Amino acid sequence: MFPFQLMGQQTITDHDIDVKLIVSEKTLEVSQLIQFTNTSSIVLKELYLNDWSHAYSSSKSPLAQRFAEEFDRSFYLGAKTKRGSTNQLNIIVDDNKIEWNRLKDQIDIVEIKLVSELKPGEQTTIELDYKIVLPNARYTGYGKISDTDYYLKNCFIHIAPLINNQWIKNSNLDLEEISTLPANFSIEWDIPADLFVNSNLTKW
Repeated sequence: MFPFQLMGQQTITDHDIDVKLIVSEKTLEVSQLIQFTNTSSIVLKELYLNDWSHAYSSSKSPLAQRFAEEFDRSFYLGAKTKRGSTNQLNIIVDDNKIEWNRLKDQIDIVEIKLVSELKPGEQTTIELDYKIVLPNARYTGYGKISDTDYYLKNCFIHIAPLINNQWIKNSNLDLEEISTLPANFSIEWDIPADLFVNSNLTKW
């Protein structure tokens, strides 16, 4: 579930998200603007993003490993087209196109190398464009349930928590806990009219 603003929180990250559902491709096309403030006492040279939708993309992800430990082979044996992923990710920070990478053993964590260091108290603007291929809901209950039913949870990219000057880089393990700090989310949906009337789209 997306966290809501806490009373007394002074520097909450803002996420403005435009989402278009492409039914024929079972995808979400996302344009996202993040306003992030360095609330730590250290200079930041990189940022980390949680991209939990990409946890479904590989049988070697931390999420897949957890399924294997529970002797659930449905994900491992499932078709790649039904697993889901994040594709075509483009990142711009303060008008600079940024090179990024996924952590070696955590493919659902994205590392951004900043062009300019972010000092304590300074704010930066992050623009993201990406496409989410929705996973088949058979694995965790989230994603595409049928052609007209979707259940979405923790699918959008967001800033990883920065606590006590340390980045908390937790992968998606489907444990009903989201690794993030309170933030403001504004989401505008573009959904086909016939689907919106006749479907059960639960939005998180």
